[in-house]
Amino acid sequence: MPAVYFPDVPEYQPLIEAISRQGDIQCSKAGGYVALVSPGEIRVRRADTGLIEAVWFGALVGGFEGKVAKFDDKELRIA
Repeated sequence: MPAVYFPDVPEYQPLIEAISRQGDIQCSKAGGYVALVSPGEIRVRRADTGLIEAVWFGALVGGFEGKVAKFDDKELRIA
């Protein structure tokens, strides 16, 4: 199952919220991180988050499980 981990800081909150709005996303907090796990692909468009590029391109610093299917200035997909 794909998963992404974000530092639990205000800068990543719009990204966490955008992903959490998708169906079947499990969200949990531990050790200063937010974990988002999905039975299917995790997909989020940068336009839905309002993040500036510097924060957007740091989105995977907390780590992930799965395969990066796409990560550019418009979309992130973890399969």
